[in-house]
Amino acid sequence: MDDLLKTDESLRKRVVQLEDKLDDQVTKILDLSRLGAVFTSIMDLKMVLPTVMETALDIVKGEVGEIVIFDLNGRQESVSWGLSPKITDRLHIKTGEKIYEIIKQTKEPLIIDHVNFKGDNLSGVGSVNIESLLIAPLKTQDKVIGAITIANKKPAGNFDDDDKFALDVLGSFAAVAVLNANLHQEALKKQKIEHELELAQQVQRTLMPEQVNTFEG
Repeated sequence: MDDLLKTDESLRKRVVQLEDKLDDQVTKILDLSRLGAVFTSIMDLKMVLPTVMETALDIVKGEVGEIVIFDLNGRQESVSWGLSPKITDRLHIKTGEKIYEIIKQTKEPLIIDHVNFKGDNLSGVGSVNIESLLIAPLKTQDKVIGAITIANKKPAGNFDDDDKFALDVLGSFAAVAVLNANLHQEALKKQKIEHELELAQQVQRTLMPEQVNTFEG
């Protein structure tokens, strides 16, 4: 009988723990959704990236980080908060694959507890002692346009699945924000060109008479 009571009490505690965890997850999702709305309302890429970077570090309690937008040559734009591109470009897993190449291929977030560098000479790559990494893609639908990398959990420890989930969601919102900002910039460029063409036409109409008078000799 005592064993049954103990088992019943243990189950109740477990249910309460699961309910608390579910409540925490719902709260986190709502918070992330609000942050996503903030990201997608920013129409300047040079403001989007620092905002995402600062938010990501705060959400997952990371020490340093980097956010990068990919182009055909590797990098288009990047913002680094204490994590040099000279470091992230040389990070790889044991098989030799670079972390950003893995992110592009898998399109999934990644936790690395043991960090390796490509090559042995690390002089000039910064003074950060990297102990663990959390990387998430910036993806829209099935396309990866960039990545967020966060290094070193604060206080000392490793990143977990909750951190990975949070950064993955932030990455998706960030991708939409980046595309929105790029579209906005393209629209502004188009408006500027159209405005300049209209001014040129006005000047032309002013300088050129509507009809040329001819005189018989």
